[in-house]
Amino acid sequence: EDFISLTSKLSQTVEAILALIEKKSQQELYEVAWYKKWTLGRMIQFNTSSPYSNAKTRISKWKKIRDI
Repeated sequence: EDFISLTSKLSQTVEAILALIEKKSQQELYEVAWYKKWTLGRMIQFNTSSPYSNAKTRISKWKKIRDI
């Protein structure tokens, strides 16, 4: 697929995730186990923002080691 199609799919997915979050209460997101011991809110975080945060940290460390 081309870049424009992929960015469109990404935008649609982000909108769907945000819509899901908006429909849920704080209790539904963070106070009820959804997958084993994990809450829905935590699982959303694990699979959306956390990988980017982890990559940013690793890239920053890599750049610092190489004095970039």
